[in-house]
Amino acid sequence: MRAVSLDAFHDEFPTGCDGVLFAHFLEIWSPERVQELLAKAARALPAGGAVYVVTPRQDDDGTGPERAALLSAYFHTIASGEGMVYTGAEYEEWFRAVGIEPAGRVPLGADTVVITGRKA
Repeated sequence: MRAVSLDAFHDEFPTGCDGVLFAHFLEIWSPERVQELLAKAARALPAGGAVYVVTPRQDDDGTGPERAALLSAYFHTIASGEGMVYTGAEYEEWFRAVGIEPAGRVPLGADTVVITGRKA
């Protein structure tokens, strides 16, 4: 395993990796930026490569938990002015749009989830 330093918004992700991990990062940004980053991950991965998104949990119907609303207000006003806590369904839709097949959701405690996918 190795980690690579880069500017996620200006550099392409390196090829030759088995997976890309976004840990508490994507929710800071707009849906357009999230999709751009997922597309970069898809381009870097071989067939079967994995994407892991560790993020605060938001119910698919947008009704909770309460922490998602609190964090969304923070991301949208203070952190970046554009982000929010997105639903698992939104991530899965964005995965499909860039050629990543959703593979599941794994809860981490009460309010965090890992959303996984594999490049087709």
